[in-house]
Amino acid sequence: MSPWFRALMLALMLATAAGCAQKTLVFPATIPNPQANQPKRPPPPPPPPPHPEFGQLRPHHNYYRVISVGPYREHFVVSFHKYETVTATYQADPADPDAPVVQMGQSFGFFTKRVTPSSDLSPALAANVEAIKADLRQKESPQGDIDVRHMGTFRAVVIEEIVARQADHPRSALYNLRTTLKVDKDLTEVQGQAPFYMGMGGSVRLDDRSGFYDQTNWIDAGLGFQGFAQLWKFYRQPHLYNQQTQDRFEAELLKAAAHLTHKTAGPTLAQLASEQDTNLLPADLETRRPFIFYVNAVENGRRQSSATSWIMPARAFGGREETRMKLSIPTARHGDVIFDTSVVMHAAPLAPGLSGDQKVPFTLDYSITSNGVAGSKPIHGTIQTQARIIIDGPRIHFIGLDDGIPAQNLPGVEPYRSFELHLGFMGVD
Repeated sequence: MSPWFRALMLALMLATAAGCAQKTLVFPATIPNPQANQPKRPPPPPPPPPHPEFGQLRPHHNYYRVISVGPYREHFVVSFHKYETVTATYQADPADPDAPVVQMGQSFGFFTKRVTPSSDLSPALAANVEAIKADLRQKESPQGDIDVRHMGTFRAVVIEEIVARQADHPRSALYNLRTTLKVDKDLTEVQGQAPFYMGMGGSVRLDDRSGFYDQTNWIDAGLGFQGFAQLWKFYRQPHLYNQQTQDRFEAELLKAAAHLTHKTAGPTLAQLASEQDTNLLPADLETRRPFIFYVNAVENGRRQSSATSWIMPARAFGGREETRMKLSIPTARHGDVIFDTSVVMHAAPLAPGLSGDQKVPFTLDYSITSNGVAGSKPIHGTIQTQARIIIDGPRIHFIGLDDGIPAQNLPGVEPYRSFELHLGFMGVD
């Protein structure tokens, strides 16, 4: 560095220091918070209460109601092509030939069943067919021909089945199934399921009021086999129900449909024949039902092999319930390896007088052992958890386990070191 450049840098440093010495640095006592003046966010509103009748549904009991009753109409299904095959449904008023046809909905990829071919349609329906084709050409610009088929003349009546899981809690789930039936004009005969009307189902919550109606329209008859969905089975042939059960259910269904149509009061929930007992569980609910127990071999997030068996947890209270399984797993070092699996459930006897929905201590002892692999150590372990059950006198209905079952490792056998244990639940169907 040259002498003159060194002198210049020294002068700049001195000038900067002198300038700083003349300034006073002031720090604020508090750092401003940009959100300090923002209004506080109000707490979320409490969930709405359950419907006054829905809040009284008993767990694992089956309930039925009428959702809607359609007008007496000609029903048509239409197929056309617009990038892909599309199916639409239409209705027409048989009492007014000049009334416009109405499209009820459309979908693709679901329907393959065909009914009366277009060429077999009666001349009386010709005007409806042409009106439907004209409506589609205006709205959809279909590519190619339009196929119109007649499904019949009937009222579309939608009914629903509800199975409550824990009806005393406003956020608990209800399992519901809906199906659409063909009913005659005067609501005197159920003619089976309406063709090309898709059923639907799933879980809803008691505080989801979108599914509630001022008039509940209960059907005062049950199908039996309670605790599991029966509605779709009832209208599937062959079904498990005798003619007496079928006649009683459909007679009450037609009464409920008439109440809804004429806006008259039907039976309240408390007045249903099914509610005239004090049992916590339905009389025909299978409380000693089996569950599926899974053992999965997992590697890199993928299940390589699984074994399943049946187990009945309700037997574990005051006793023990055991299941044994075998898994055959291909391993890189040892070829195919057979693993023996044992799971034992046990729990203390239930305290006298215990009743209703309860959570009680529950134990699972498990072991997984490989056959013929030197140096392999078996897994032995115990899982302490809580079981949720419903106690109704001498009957115990096992609902499930509160905590999951953690994955375990079997040392010495690679690459398959991870195992999962699962208690599988039988579906409501």
